[in-house]
Amino acid sequence: MNIGALIDKLLWFVIGIYFIVLSIKQKGKLGNKAALIRFSGIILIFVGLLFTILAIIK
Repeated sequence: MNIGALIDKLLWFVIGIYFIVLSIKQKGKLGNKAALIRFSGIILIFVGLLFTILAIIK
C-alpha cells in the first residue's frame, strides 16, 4: 500500500470522526439532522475500515 492509498484511507476515518463530533457539538442547531449526520459519520468509518481490510487482503 503506497502513501496515497494510506492518506485516502485515513481521510475516510477523519471525515467520519469529524461528522460524529460535529453532530454531538451542534445538536441544538442541527435538530433532527444531527442523527443523520452521526449515522453518515459511522457509515464513513465503516467504509474506511472495509477499504483498509480489502487492501490488506489483496
